[in-house]
Amino acid sequence: MNKLSLTEAIKISFSRAIKWEYWPIWIFYLPIGLYAISQFLIGKGTACLMVNPGLPLAGMMGDDKAGPLLRLQKKAPDLCAPTLFINVQIEKNPIDSLEKWMKDNNLNYPIILKPDHGCRGMGVKNIKDSQQAIAYFKTHPVATLAQGYIEGQEFGIFYMVDPENQKPFIYSLAEKTFPYVYGDGKRNLRTILLSDTHAKHLARFLLQEHQSRLSDVLEKDQKFKIINLGTHSKGSIFVNAGQHITPDLTAACHRAATAVGGFNFGRYDVRAASAQALERGDFKVLEVNGLTAEAAHLYAPNTSLLTAWRILLQQWQYAYRFGKYNERILNKKVAFSDVYRAIRP
Repeated sequence: MNKLSLTEAIKISFSRAIKWEYWPIWIFYLPIGLYAISQFLIGKGTACLMVNPGLPLAGMMGDDKAGPLLRLQKKAPDLCAPTLFINVQIEKNPIDSLEKWMKDNNLNYPIILKPDHGCRGMGVKNIKDSQQAIAYFKTHPVATLAQGYIEGQEFGIFYMVDPENQKPFIYSLAEKTFPYVYGDGKRNLRTILLSDTHAKHLARFLLQEHQSRLSDVLEKDQKFKIINLGTHSKGSIFVNAGQHITPDLTAACHRAATAVGGFNFGRYDVRAASAQALERGDFKVLEVNGLTAEAAHLYAPNTSLLTAWRILLQQWQYAYRFGKYNERILNKKVAFSDVYRAIRP
C-alpha cells in the first residue's frame, strides 16, 4: 500500500515535470552554473567562497551543521534551539548520551535527529520515543545532531551583511507552513494523498512517512497534517513573509551572526511562537546555512520560473560581490585545490 503502481508513478512524474519547483536541482541551477562560469572568466573565480570567512568554504552545501550551531548555542543560547552533537560512529551507546543530555536540559520527546552533514531535509526525523531514537542511530551511523523540538511557526531568514559598510539586512523572509489534507468519510488516507493537488507530488515520501495510517478512512472534514518539518522537498509550503521584516528582527539576526563568527551571508531556519514574536527578534535557530542556502521565498506558490531565477541570481551576485571585497580586505583567496579536497569522496 505504500508503493505506487506504474500508472500512478507515471502520472505523478508527469505532474512533477511541468512544475519547476520539483525539477532536479542540476536543471534548475543551470543559469547559476552559467553565471559562475562567467565570473570565472572575468577573474572572480572562487570569490564567493570568501563571503563567510568563519565557515569552511563559506558553508557550501553538505557542510557540517554542528560548528555554527554549537558556537551560537555557547555565545547566544537564547537564540538557539537546544543542540547536541553525537558521533554515532564512535559512541558505543548514543542513546545514553542523548537521554542524559535530555535530562540535563529538562527536555522530553519528541526531539529532532538529523545528520551533521546533509541538505534539503535528508535524514531529518521527528523522534517520538527512545525506541525510535535507537532505530535512527542504527540506520544512520553517522555524526548526528539532536535538537529539542521547538513549537511554533517556522521561518527561513536569508541574512546578509554588506562588508563595505558593515550594514546587515534581510534579503528574504519566508514562512514554512505545514499543509493538511481533509477527510470526506469515504476515502482512505492513501487515496486522499494521491488526489491532493499538493501532496501527490510528494507521494513517494508521504506514503513511506505515513505507511501505518494509509488504510485509515478519515472522517468528514477531519484534518491530517502531512508534514511537520519545514522542508520544501518533504511537503512544506513556503510563503513570502517579507512584511514581517523589522529592525528588531534584523538586529537579532546580526547578534546571532556575531555569535557564530565570520557569518555574513546565509539562511537561518528558525521557529518562533508567532509572527509577532519573530518581528521582535524572539526566535530559536534550528540551522545556520551558508553560501549554497536558498532565499526560501522563491518557492512561494505561483512564483514563475523566471522570477525564481531572478531571485536566485541576485543572491549569487551578492555572494560574488561581497566575497570579492573580503578577498581584497583579508588578502586571502580560496584555491581550487582547497575546493577539490573538500568535495572529493
